Amino acid sequence: MTFKIKYFLFLFFAFIYFNVSCQIKNAKITYKIKMNIQNDSIFKLENDRGKMVRLVFNEINSIQMELVYFDGITEFKEIPKIFISKKQESFQKLANKSARLNEVYYTNIENKTSSVFKTFGGVDYFITSDSGLNWMLINENKEIGGFNCQKAETIYTYKDRKDNYQNLKITAWYSPEIQISSGPKNYIGLPGLILELTEGDDFLTFQASKIQINSKDISKIHIPNDVENITRNEFSLITKESYNQFFKN
Repeated sequence: MTFKIKYFLFLFFAFIYFNVSCQIKNAKITYKIKMNIQNDSIFKLENDRGKMVRLVFNEINSIQMELVYFDGITEFKEIPKIFISKKQESFQKLANKSARLNEVYYTNIENKTSSVFKTFGGVDYFITSDSGLNWMLINENKEIGGFNCQKAETIYTYKDRKDNYQNLKITAWYSPEIQISSGPKNYIGLPGLILELTEGDDFLTFQASKIQINSKDISKIHIPNDVENITRNEFSLITKESYNQFFKN
């Protein structure tokens, strides 16, 4: 095979790949959850507290999350499950709250903004912010679900309940083969879809277990209407005032 023919074939397949990757109309990705707290001293306790921690831990590892992409918008939320008992349902709700998986995340890829839908004090809020993440691309790769993925890292800074700044290391594996700049929760801004993401040092991991692209079963995302939009700082003030009032009373 001559050099010209090889070069032509390379351009041909590159053109095909470019067009396929740019024609993603919708996508649905299922993520399984892995939370690593087995080395924690509380996890090893044999008393009632230790048993409860292990029950909650087991429920966390049974949670599945779903990312839906449609028309430049993504929605990330828990996949509902059927409970075999009220006890299991209670532990599931506690697990969701402990791992902060009970919130619904929306991102606008074009504007690079994200919103978290949550309820506090009986009121629904959209807590909106820009991505604000500076990703560092790392020359490492691996395969996830048949897609080639590359590694990236960033530091997510947030305020805890005591108004102290905390830094959380984020490790992501994204696939340039899937041109959707989004991933679990509100982690966006990479040149491809995040198929695996870890918060902290192997603490909480989201890993894609099922990937659907351009499926007829994926419908348009319906964002709740008549919900108050506030910033993270405004929401922090609301929660802080509520907690202060609670303890004052």
